[in-house]
Amino acid sequence: MTDWTEILLAGTDQTVDSLVADTEPLFRGEDLALHAGSFAERCLELLGAKPHHLLYLPADQARELLRRIHDDPDLRLERLREVHSASFAFTAEAYSRPAAAKIKKILHGDLPAGVSLIDGKDSEEVDPEAEGVELYTPVHKYTYHASGRFTGTPPGLFELYRRIRDVDFVKEKELEIEGREVEGLGA
Repeated sequence: MTDWTEILLAGTDQTVDSLVADTEPLFRGEDLALHAGSFAERCLELLGAKPHHLLYLPADQARELLRRIHDDPDLRLERLREVHSASFAFTAEAYSRPAAAKIKKILHGDLPAGVSLIDGKDSEEVDPEAEGVELYTPVHKYTYHASGRFTGTPPGLFELYRRIRDVDFVKEKELEIEGREVEGLGA
């Protein structure tokens, strides 16, 4: 169980930006490659209009934000969920030892608080007959493979997801958020 909240909010970019300007820690849906709204709304988002916004923040800060949302006629609360946990799967394939070392550091190093690696597998293959490390060669001299699933609670899992998205040769799957819809967070 975590004390984080997901807020799905309808409003303009400027109104939402103003609402959350001083809110820390805060993760927006787009920071986590999560999109709010229907397919049609996602198409509007591509054209620059973004009617729905996903926000993730600690429950105590969410209570204050909810009061401000209620008082602002330009904002509409669409959904409120307690976030219980989150997870994402990943695969990695690297063809150089330095690239593999960056990936191994994430897998075997210190993970953020509340985060664990499940079904983590990695392997290295060395083919002494292969030549070069070029990306498009049919056979590589060195190949590193890794896969698994990270699971845990915010903010650690969210931070790891953002960080791993910037690592070359790692393909992360969509972040899955588990939670329970609630009517309000109390006073």
